[in-house]
Amino acid sequence: MRCFWALEVPRTLWGHVERVQRLLRRAGVAASWTRPEHLHLTVRFLGEQPEERLGELEAVGRRVAGRSRPFELESDGVGAFPDLGRPRVVWIGFRRSQELEELFGALEGELRLRGFDPEMRPFRPHLTVARLKESRSLRGLLTGLELEAVRFAVRELVLFRSELHPTGARYSALLRIPLGLQDHPG
Repeated sequence: MRCFWALEVPRTLWGHVERVQRLLRRAGVAASWTRPEHLHLTVRFLGEQPEERLGELEAVGRRVAGRSRPFELESDGVGAFPDLGRPRVVWIGFRRSQELEELFGALEGELRLRGFDPEMRPFRPHLTVARLKESRSLRGLLTGLELEAVRFAVRELVLFRSELHPTGARYSALLRIPLGLQDHPG
């Protein structure tokens, strides 16, 4: 099963995503577009994992979520990977927060202790808006685009399954673990 740990985001961000997508479409950008119901902030991608490891992943999630307190996040503008000059992915980012960094660090540490491969890329909190089919500069189009910041509460850590289909990925929640519950050994 292909899976990842993530945070769900509120519907109040859907309008921002649709606004950016509309701007890109009007400019003739060829892309696959993230559907609003699939929006999430990936904390840790796990890739393909055997279903037998689901219990282990649950123990990791409970341990990490149990030590984390609910917190707030705030959206923070539009960007692209690797950059606006050569974009492959357009995203809406989030302000760095100590709580989010600690959640990522704790998750990474627990996963490594259990033998999961380490994450090699730096953690960059974002929502994927579009995956471009061709790379062309978006500096003039997206630089200076103003999006009102959306602030929201993060109350749970979610383990999602990602199933790839010809029409795009489909996500389903396998586990929802509230933040701030007592730590359970595991």
